[in-house]
Parts: sequence; structure tokens; C-alpha cells
Amino acid sequence: MTIENTSDIKPTGNLVMVVYGKGGVGKTTFAATAPEPLILDFENGTKYLGERGFNVKVARIQEWFKDSDKKDLSKIIEPFKTIILDPLGEAMEKLINGNTLSGAKYRQHDGSLTMSGWGEAKKQMRNFIKWLRDSGKNIILVAHVSEEKNGEELVNRIQVATKLREEIPNIVDVISYMGVKTVEGKQVRLLYTPRQGDLFDSKDRTGRIPVTIEISEENGFQDFLNAMTPVKKEIKEPIKTPKASTEKKEEKAEPKKDDDVVTAILNEAANLMKENKGLFQSFELKQLRDEYDAVKTKNDAIAFNEKVIEMIGKRDTRFDDSGVPWGDQKEFEDDKIPEPEKKKEAIGIY
Repeated sequence: MTIENTSDIKPTGNLVMVVYGKGGVGKTTFAATAPEPLILDFENGTKYLGERGFNVKVARIQEWFKDSDKKDLSKIIEPFKTIILDPLGEAMEKLINGNTLSGAKYRQHDGSLTMSGWGEAKKQMRNFIKWLRDSGKNIILVAHVSEEKNGEELVNRIQVATKLREEIPNIVDVISYMGVKTVEGKQVRLLYTPRQGDLFDSKDRTGRIPVTIEISEENGFQDFLNAMTPVKKEIKEPIKTPKASTEKKEEKAEPKKDDDVVTAILNEAANLMKENKGLFQSFELKQLRDEYDAVKTKNDAIAFNEKVIEMIGKRDTRFDDSGVPWGDQKEFEDDKIPEPEKKKEAIGIY
């Protein structure tokens, strides 16, 4: 066993990603723009890519892999930098209907799977995805979306048989939903990767992916990479100071001359958030409120204001009905705004 410092661990060059969404939004074309791709096409979804100007290699899969196919597959994928499984749900269907799940242990008399059969199907697909992940290639799992009602809310999940969906976040680096918005009468593709929430399957292990990314048809994967925030190059060790010195600093009050400046900066941020409240989700508003309340110095206020401006700038439009709904944010309620605090007015966000 080797013990390492996280600052010395470099991420591997491959990215393992799930992109899911409604049919026809451009999931396959997005994946096809990744570096040197091979598409494992399980539903003949690539048949029109050539007519649209894409020149990529495709293996059209009619049935799930036999043992002999699996032995050859490692040689087949060797020349490629990106392997695309498209779509995950259809690949699972071919596995379920294939010959690898046979015998009384896995099949009932009518041919349907037994409980052991369903468990084995999930296990085989999970192992296959892990094998792809560990190949060192970029891996893109394309999937359709399953829209489920949860009370009055519409929940968007990765569509795949068995309970494999619950295990996918443990295997991959990124899970993004693909939707569209309408700009001047034209549909624009977007990748949506929320940080948290139960309305979408989502994940960002990198911590560098914006919530929304606009992507082009011709260069979608590179647009996705370009939108990622830069890696932090310098990691500073915490400054250790004697306890007595720390306590002395805590006794120092913030200079009164900065109070008006802090208040002015925070009021500017508060007004921006109120004017653009429709661009935020409720959990984001709560998080920003907590950060707002924690501001103490002028530098804190400036950093907070810049963050608000950056967040608004990255999502200056809403999704339309065919994309991601933004309707889960709560309205501002003036009667619930707390009394003004020591040196700043409350935002009134809940």
C-alpha cells in the first residue's frame, strides 16, 4: 500500500461520461465529435451521420457479445481514443435477450428472466462498463431519458433496465443531461450538469464543469472541454499561527470605514440576484444567501459580487419546454425578508 498526497496525484487522461436526454437532441452527434471515436451502435442510430458530414468508425451491434467477441474486443478498440456505447438501454435489452443468460437459473419457462437472471444482467453490464472505463480510453455512454412523475414534479433519469442506474454514478466521472433552447427561432443544444438535486441524474467528479454549456453540432465535445474551468495549479498549505496570536486577531474589529463599501457592493449583488432570480434554482439561492450572510470584509464582498455576475453571465437564457425546466426556484417573498443586519441589508432569498 502506497500513501500519496492528493496534490501529487494527476488525473488520468481519459474521461468517463454519461450523456442522456430525449431522442433527436444530438447525443450521438455530440459523442461523435470526441477524439478518434469508435461507436458501438446498438440501435442503428448512426445511419444518417455520414450524410451530415461525420466520418467516424462504427460497429453496428446486432446482438450482445459472445465470449469470442469479448476476446477480440480489446484488439478492436486499441487504435481508438474514444469508445461510445449508444444507447445504454438498447445494449441492456440485447444482453437480456441474448444467449449469455440461459438455463433454469436465469430463465423461467416462458423465457423471461428470473430474479437471478435480472441480477446477472446487471452484473454483466456493470462489469462491461467497468472494463471500458479501465481501458484508458475516453468512454461516452449515450442513454435515453426516462421521465418519471414525483408528485407535481417531473424527474429525469437515465433509461436502462434493472437497477443499474443507481450504480452508474459510482462508475463514471460525469453525468450530463442534454436539452435544447430556442434562440431567435433556432434550437441550440445545451449540456446541463446541476451540482445537486433530485430532478436530474447528474454528476461532476472533476468539479470543473459549469451547470450549463452551449455546444455546437460540429465541435460539441471540444466545446464541452473548453467550458471546463482551469485546473488549480497551486495548492497552499494552511498557515499555522500560535493560538495566542490568533486570539489577538479575532479581537480586532473590522475597520468602520469599510462598512459603507461592503454594504454598497452587497446591495449591488442583491439587486442583480433579484432582477435575475429566474435563472437560479432554489438550492443555489439558498447557498448564495448563506455566502452573503458570511461576508465580513471588502474582499469577501467583491468576491461574492463577482461570483453572482459570473453565474448570471453563464446562463443568460432559460430552457424551453423541450429542454431543462427552470421552474423549481421559489419566488421572493418580501414579508419574509429579515430585518437589516449590522452593516448590510438582507437579500430576501429562500
